[in-house]
Amino acid sequence: MVNLSFSDPVATVLASTTKFPCMMIGFECLDFVPKHSYIGIDPGYNFGIAVLEAGKKHGAVWYGKLPEAEDRPSRAYLAELLVYSVPRFDYQVGVVEGANYKASAGQVLLAEVRYSFWRGLMNRCQERIVAAPSTIRKGAFGSGKTAAYDLWPNINHNAADSVGCVLYARSLKEVTNAG
Repeated sequence: MVNLSFSDPVATVLASTTKFPCMMIGFECLDFVPKHSYIGIDPGYNFGIAVLEAGKKHGAVWYGKLPEAEDRPSRAYLAELLVYSVPRFDYQVGVVEGANYKASAGQVLLAEVRYSFWRGLMNRCQERIVAAPSTIRKGAFGSGKTAAYDLWPNINHNAADSVGCVLYARSLKEVTNAG
């Protein structure tokens, strides 16, 4: 299991051309220091974005809800702007959680938002990946059945899922103990 320590959530605003009120949680990697920078995204109207910076034991995760917009494509575009407002590092890998095809509803409607989060990574990452939730869990935690919110029940589930995504991104480039 990955050993992380989380701070208390703090209200903040991510800003590019639009201001995005959200919550931010800092976390500390207790048993590794990443060699490269990574970003992981749990996409959706309720989102989570986690980053690890090369050579730093501390990471950050932002979570919140995309603002309302006049239509679905406009709201999806806000997801792309949101990614632009995250602190920019030379990310080696960016991972966006893909559709959960076992979910009873909502996955198709989120396609535009998921794509927009991915587009936001185009000029920020050397490699961009959309991966199924079970693939992310297996790479990050060693088992496709281990959910991030079960490991870290004290943080928002979108935040937890985005941390799983960033840990999966790291597992693609660095040797980990996850599995």
